Amino acid sequence: MLVASDFIRAQALLCVQNVDLIISDVHLENGGSVFDFLRVVKWSERTAAIPFVLFSLKPTSVAKYLADGTRITARILGAVKYIEMDIFDSARFQQEINGLLALEKSVPVVPLLSALTPFNPHQSRTTKSLVT
Repeated sequence: MLVASDFIRAQALLCVQNVDLIISDVHLENGGSVFDFLRVVKWSERTAAIPFVLFSLKPTSVAKYLADGTRITARILGAVKYIEMDIFDSARFQQEINGLLALEKSVPVVPLLSALTPFNPHQSRTTKSLVT
């Protein structure tokens, strides 16, 4: 698992490291919004096929009010899942991620754009995730 503390570091890691999954805090700060990060990932030929998950832990009342809009916007931009928890439940979180990875591995990935450098998220035997 790779961890980036902010948007800029996450982008830098994706330039040099292949990952199978990206999990990002919905309230990403320090250099851009989560929508900026999602757009960068999905518009890049190299990273477009990587499943992108948004995670919201202990959302404020305002964040809960805006959650549907955030979820819809994220899906439009290419996120595959939005997970929200008031209290972190590691078993549920692991179940959600494992289910997603199993589904992703059973469905052939067709990149939106033809890549100059082909990237196959199923190439490695171990799963590498980028968490921001």
